[in-house]
Amino acid sequence: MFDVKKFKAVLWDLDDTLYSRVDAARQTFYGMFREHLYINRSDEFYEEAVGYMMTKVQRNSMIHEGAFQALIEKYPPDKEYIRDACVAYYYAHITDFAKPYKEQIEVIKKLRKLGIKTAIVTNIHKEQIDSQKRKISVLEREVK
Repeated sequence: MFDVKKFKAVLWDLDDTLYSRVDAARQTFYGMFREHLYINRSDEFYEEAVGYMMTKVQRNSMIHEGAFQALIEKYPPDKEYIRDACVAYYYAHITDFAKPYKEQIEVIKKLRKLGIKTAIVTNIHKEQIDSQKRKISVLEREVK
C-alpha cells in the first residue's frame, strides 16, 4: 500500500506536469504569428497555421527550426522570418498562457500540510530561464 507519510519530499517537473506546455505554446503561437509572420489574416488562417505548427513541433521542444521551416514552406509569411525575434516573443509571452493544473496545486497543498517538502525540477536552455522563473512565481502564489 502507498503510504505518503513515508516520503520526505516530492519533486515535480515543471512543464507538462504542473503546466500544459502544449496549451500555452498553442496560444503563444497565435500572437507570434500575428506580430512576426502573418499580418491581418483571418482567425481561420491563424487556427490552421497554429494547428499545422503544432503537428510539427516535438513534444520536448516547442521551438525548433524544423517546425518553423515547415510552417514557412506551407504558409509563406507576410514579413521576413527572423528566428531570434520569434523565439524571443515565444519566451516573453509563454507565461501569459501557462496556467498550472488545479489538481496538482491541490496535491502540493495537501503534501505540504502533511509536512512533505516539494520542489520543482526543469531542464531548460538559457533562453528559457526567465520564462521558467515566471511560471514558478505563479505557482508560488497559487500554492500559498
